[in-house]
Amino acid sequence: MSGWDVEPSSVSAVLASTQTNGDKILSAWNGSGIVLGIVGIADEIPAQAQSQLIQSALSGFFDSENGTMTSVVSRIQGVMNATVQVVNDVVAGDEDIAASVQVSMATACGSGDFSQFLEG
Repeated sequence: MSGWDVEPSSVSAVLASTQTNGDKILSAWNGSGIVLGIVGIADEIPAQAQSQLIQSALSGFFDSENGTMTSVVSRIQGVMNATVQVVNDVVAGDEDIAASVQVSMATACGSGDFSQFLEG
């Protein structure tokens, strides 16, 4: 292909590393097994606070951040899915589709809407 030089094995290694780090973020947020994540700790902290004001503030803070974490995880997965799609298109020799996916990804990055790249 004229304008592309892609090594699928290198891309695969980067995606595997990204997935591992994304899993770490998600695990830290939600917890894993018997280990409480930030969400679990957030549920416990307000109950231990002796002030209703502190309870409300902590609950509100963690509730508001939950959406941010969901967005971060969605973005990671969306970018990974789009990358796989572009690499497959490049390897298959379809530069037009690869370029189209790149434009769509740039738009998604600007809007924050990665739904077209998420499985399901």
